[in-house]
Amino acid sequence: MTTVGHHESFTSRERAYLSSLPAVERVTGDRIFYTEAFKEECMRRYCAGESASRIFAEAGMPSRLIGYKRIERAIARWSKSVSDGERGGAVPQRATDVGKPTLMDVMACMRRIEESLACIESRLDKLGGTASSMEAADITTTTRESMEAALSAPSER
Repeated sequence: MTTVGHHESFTSRERAYLSSLPAVERVTGDRIFYTEAFKEECMRRYCAGESASRIFAEAGMPSRLIGYKRIERAIARWSKSVSDGERGGAVPQRATDVGKPTLMDVMACMRRIEESLACIESRLDKLGGTASSMEAADITTTTRESMEAALSAPSER
């Protein structure tokens, strides 16, 4: 990608590559238009707990090519579409069972987990990329406890 002003634009070679991917409908100089099938599959996998970066990378669009911010914005935009019911109401906003987390609860939890992961990765980088098994176990326990607490908390909506 080349930077033009504040926008990053794709080279003609990058546009040709991206256009060849099944997940991509079309590409302009600085925008990617994704297929509906990719958007739906991406959100299904993301809501099931997969990393957005991994989903895009497996579709042929690693963050080093398209930029992590572009992935982050796409997920945020599609998450809002799902929560606003733009998918024809196929995904419920509220759970019908008492105590069952809503889609919004799970998505908020996922955002917190991703933020925690970024923090953990930063801490590991400061430690030189290594951690003792004790620290790794503590990180896993803390993340699990955070997720359980988030899922058991009442919905804010």
